[in-house]
Amino acid sequence: MAFFKCFKKGTITILEDESDNRDEGTTLHVGAPLLASEVSEVDNFLHIPSWSQEVFCQLSSFKKSKSTDRDLHSTILQLKSSHQTDTGSSKAFELLSDQIHNGAVNWSSALPMAVIPTTESLNRKDHKGVSYIPHICRYLFLAYHNILRDSKGKSGVRITAWIKYGYRGPFKYKKPLRKTIRNKSQKPKEDSDPSGIIPMSLKRTEEEEGVFEDLGITDEDMEKSYLAAFFACRLCKFVFPKDDVTLIRPGVFKVASRMAHGVSFGLAVPVLASIYKGLQDISSADDPGNCATILPFHYVYRWLGEYFDTHFTSSSEKSIPIMARFSRRLSAKFFEDSTAQALFRTCGKVEMSHLARVFSKCKQLTDEDHISKEDFEYFMCLHSRFVSLRQENYRVIQPYSPYRFSRQFCYVQHVPGELKDDVRNGTVLSVYSHWKSCLKIRSISTITLPTNDNIREFEVTSDEIKDSFNCRQVVIAFSAKIFLSLKATKL
Repeated sequence: MAFFKCFKKGTITILEDESDNRDEGTTLHVGAPLLASEVSEVDNFLHIPSWSQEVFCQLSSFKKSKSTDRDLHSTILQLKSSHQTDTGSSKAFELLSDQIHNGAVNWSSALPMAVIPTTESLNRKDHKGVSYIPHICRYLFLAYHNILRDSKGKSGVRITAWIKYGYRGPFKYKKPLRKTIRNKSQKPKEDSDPSGIIPMSLKRTEEEEGVFEDLGITDEDMEKSYLAAFFACRLCKFVFPKDDVTLIRPGVFKVASRMAHGVSFGLAVPVLASIYKGLQDISSADDPGNCATILPFHYVYRWLGEYFDTHFTSSSEKSIPIMARFSRRLSAKFFEDSTAQALFRTCGKVEMSHLARVFSKCKQLTDEDHISKEDFEYFMCLHSRFVSLRQENYRVIQPYSPYRFSRQFCYVQHVPGELKDDVRNGTVLSVYSHWKSCLKIRSISTITLPTNDNIREFEVTSDEIKDSFNCRQVVIAFSAKIFLSLKATKL
């Protein structure tokens, strides 16, 4: 059984016995909580009546052809932004942090703040006597304490140690091949990757159940506790990577335990915030190819593989999530500097719109009570906002501007505007405010989806071509260099 005490303000100490002193426990720093009075005053903002508009303008295309040598004026459909101006921006590297479209992640209503709760939060109960934080969260903290105690003076718990402590059965997968940077022109043999098929669960052995006995977990809590431990591992590695990505961070335990109880979280918001912040760090670095920033690179891999054919796909793709098609070991193709730059310069075989939702007739989405889950998720991808993230004392607020890469949704792309207000250095309350604005439902806002007739060769305005000409050459060079460093990154 785990006990929690606060011996010093701003900390929480994990104890095995209630009578233990502070030196016998594991002390962690807690995240500053939001007061109920502060949260109640938060209002949603940056919502506009319509997120699309029809405009008459001169069109062009990035792909030069005989038909695009002439000028074409037409009435076209564009996305609108609520937090940027209608005038162009000459900042070259802003484009780098705006080229991710994530439509496959589930949007939901719970705020996934990766912070360690206070003693009061862990012990707080509702009017029915039910804890606000599931009691299985205590088992995760106790497991962390036990591993750290036995690690002989180490300052943190490694993910490998966490897995070894929680899973005491035989390994099911072969050891992966050594990573190589050879010229891979053919798809490598798949001999160490999961098939994507989940077999029927087998009865645990006595050795495998030893972890539940060590932690004092009851039979009814076994499955949820085990699932929470898995979620904690995955959240640290693939959703909230920070600093040393090999470590387990107790700040995710509250989210992991609630997920194990069936609570749905809007992980797309903090994931996008982390990606945009990381890309901003890379684009502003003196040497982008050697920038040590941390972000969930596997989403960037997926985007590159989907649009630029940079990875081999898995032969098991029909039985695994779309995201996992490009996640195999040794799946990245080989590119020299020159071929990588040519890939981004020509975009010869890129079909930007193949993930867009397009219909034969005009369709309008309205964010109202009866909107379907599928329509709501797509609606969330199309409207601009600020995405936010909080991990312990680390806070991120980044602009999400889909109209800047609107070709992916079959809208004609126009000149990017500048931020009306730069709120990227915000408080904890700001992080919460922008997250709440992101996931506001029933805003009654509307958006018009493109029709098949909108898929055309003229995919951008002429002003967009002129505005991006100078910065695009720099972006191409830096994008290629970033790509060459990304593909060698080990997850």
